Amino acid sequence: MNPYDMFRSRYPSKVHTHLDTTRRFCLSLGDTVVEDVRAHRLVYGKSMIQRWFADIYPDTDIIRIKTSHGWRHPPTIDVASYQDDISEILTHIRDAYRAIH
Repeated sequence: MNPYDMFRSRYPSKVHTHLDTTRRFCLSLGDTVVEDVRAHRLVYGKSMIQRWFADIYPDTDIIRIKTSHGWRHPPTIDVASYQDDISEILTHIRDAYRAIH
């Protein structure tokens, strides 16, 4: 079992859709995207330098997605329940990816 699957298995099935959607989206942004599976969150960076652009914290009823547009700007935190549409949050992730140099 890979690290993402082990991470995913610790959460109820209602969490899986947002986790899988966000993961696929982040990894589709470019060949240099790096996934870092941590104890309680997923972090996506741009290349091995690990300049992160998305930090995903799943919880029982909500998912928190923190995006970074670079060290000169404070991170933005979006929160959504598992019933919510996260397409706007995915747009924030894409914008953060593009802003990281």
